[in-house]
Amino acid sequence: MKNRNFILILAALSIPFLIPYCRIMKDILPYALSIMLFCNFINLEPGIIKFRKEYFYYPAFALLIFCPFALLLSGLCGIENCTGIILLAAAPTAVSSPVMADFIGADKNLSVMLAVISNLLAPLIFSAAAFLYLPDKIDFSFADAAAKSASVIFIPLAAALVFRAFKFGKVPAKISGLSGTVLFPVIIFAAVMSSKNSILKADKTDLVFPALAALILCAVSFSTGFLASKNKATAKSLSLLFGHKNTALSVYVALASAPPEAVTPILFYIIFHHIANSILSFVFGESTAK
Repeated sequence: MKNRNFILILAALSIPFLIPYCRIMKDILPYALSIMLFCNFINLEPGIIKFRKEYFYYPAFALLIFCPFALLLSGLCGIENCTGIILLAAAPTAVSSPVMADFIGADKNLSVMLAVISNLLAPLIFSAAAFLYLPDKIDFSFADAAAKSASVIFIPLAAALVFRAFKFGKVPAKISGLSGTVLFPVIIFAAVMSSKNSILKADKTDLVFPALAALILCAVSFSTGFLASKNKATAKSLSLLFGHKNTALSVYVALASAPPEAVTPILFYIIFHHIANSILSFVFGESTAK
């Protein structure tokens, strides 16, 4: 399944360059993202909710560590990619990360709570990160970033809560998994289609630097989680919180609030974070299965 997902993602990254530009793909992006998040939210099981200091790690690490580091990386990848790398640094964890947490032996309950909390805070963190760290000369709409990210998070979450309140049950796991398998590549396809003109106009050697910046940020993000806690299960959950980012949301916010080239480092990050997840699955999945 993971290999098939990765192949679909690579296809979504490649096919837009082989076909004519299609404007409608950008318009369907928020709907695809909302449906995918709805299916993810509705199947989350928070279990016993208790206060934990890790609930504050996302805003603290995002704004005080990852965003300043991303600002340094933006010097490597160029001013035109600065917005994308900052949005990546500020991105919440993927709502589907608890599935990965269960597989690698992370703290499942903590991962569920971190997925919910970080995504609910994302509109505020995106806007704060852009306000604090984006240079003044960069064209970025704070209002659009907050409004767009809030709409695709709160509406699916509210719909999921209503769905469960009326005891309609959960979306069957196969359907929920299929939604991610199908809709995530659609979102990536739409992002590449929307930004391909600016990518094609860029000097190909210039693409090396946003790719390198995304790789460094990915490695630092996953590694920081393992250093943030002495408890192995908690450390794995924090690694997913910091590294397994909601890149679909980052893509949408970048396209809605910034020039198309801002998406470039996010597209590279998608490749690297799936490679990182595969490594985690290989290392910890094997030990968890024993």
